[in-house]
Amino acid sequence: MTPFHLAALAFTVWMVIDALRRRAPYYWFLVMLLLPSGAGAVAYFIIVKMRKDFGGGRKRAFRGLEPEVLENLAAHTERLPSSSARLDLAAALEEQERYADAANIFGHVLRAEGGVQSGSTDALAAAHGLACCKISLGEPNVAVDLLCGVLEVDREFANCKAVLDCAEALHQAEQTDEAVRLLEGLTLLTERINHRLALAHYLVLDRKPSEAINVLKTALREYENAPASGQRQQRQWADQAEAQVAELASQAYPRASDSSLN
Repeated sequence: MTPFHLAALAFTVWMVIDALRRRAPYYWFLVMLLLPSGAGAVAYFIIVKMRKDFGGGRKRAFRGLEPEVLENLAAHTERLPSSSARLDLAAALEEQERYADAANIFGHVLRAEGGVQSGSTDALAAAHGLACCKISLGEPNVAVDLLCGVLEVDREFANCKAVLDCAEALHQAEQTDEAVRLLEGLTLLTERINHRLALAHYLVLDRKPSEAINVLKTALREYENAPASGQRQQRQWADQAEAQVAELASQAYPRASDSSLN
């Protein structure tokens, strides 16, 4: 067996284990086991794992959803009531702003999966989805508790989207200073411009605009020193950071050079 085939076999085994953990529909096992050279595993990774694990993929997938598609999702969930199918339906309902209906399904999945403490991907996704619904329903304290539970298990869950949502929940719960501290920790971990933009946003809300300008200027300096490939990936965020610096500097705030962070 060649090194390529060994790598393909190892990757397929990894994806099969992932599918078992998230209770994926049975046909994915057939796809992964029957397609040669790991092609089925690659398809599963792109269509299922990446979409559901990184950055709000479920909700992105259901934007602009036609009513008949939502009906088909509901019918599919009745036929094959797996946690994964229920999460898809809940995400579609949330995207349609049917937050109470979505929250009920997210809560059902969370209980069925044994709660956040079980550590399963579906349990974490359910808690995250339920928390987002609670934010939209005006229950930020409930959302904070749920998201803190998620972050205790996986600090970078959903490509750090859970951290950003927790910051918003904290702000809505009148704990903006805690949101700032949470995002300060995140920016130390990832050093991404979009996360620094989020930190700057909550610093402004916490009436610390000079510190916000410093955060954004630091992000832009790091962007300028990044490799060309990294700059291409972060260009949109750098543009936003530049615009935010200009906007803040034009207002009657203390100059950034006066901040103790300089």
